[in-house]
Amino acid sequence: MLDALVAAGRTLRGASPPPLDLGIALGRVGGNRELLAELAQLFVEDYPAKIADVRASLDAKDARRGQRVVHHVKGGLATLGATALQETAARLESRFEEQRLAEAEPLVAELAQGPRGLVACLRTTELGGLIAPAAS
Repeated sequence: MLDALVAAGRTLRGASPPPLDLGIALGRVGGNRELLAELAQLFVEDYPAKIADVRASLDAKDARRGQRVVHHVKGGLATLGATALQETAARLESRFEEQRLAEAEPLVAELAQGPRGLVACLRTTELGGLIAPAAS
């Protein structure tokens, strides 16, 4: 059932939206499932370092660096059709751009937690067999 929801980009009444919209993601890569799986794998592998870089930027009060890193993360989320996390990244990018760093930490925490559902969703879709388990 989850696959059907993801593929259609729909949600059940009262249910949370799926972490990604496979239709959007496949549209971004011209329907190439292997390419999407490769991009998803790279994103999943790179994501912890990106979040660490965002946190370091925030700790250093380096809004410009934080904005650049979050912009990159937002693009990856868009490619994967992870619209809810993409919107969170967009809000965080705005906080960095507007130098409103005191408001950034809850958004960073939300982004840091978000990929768990995204990775689980990727593994339950038809792409699951193409995505290697995360290194521990």
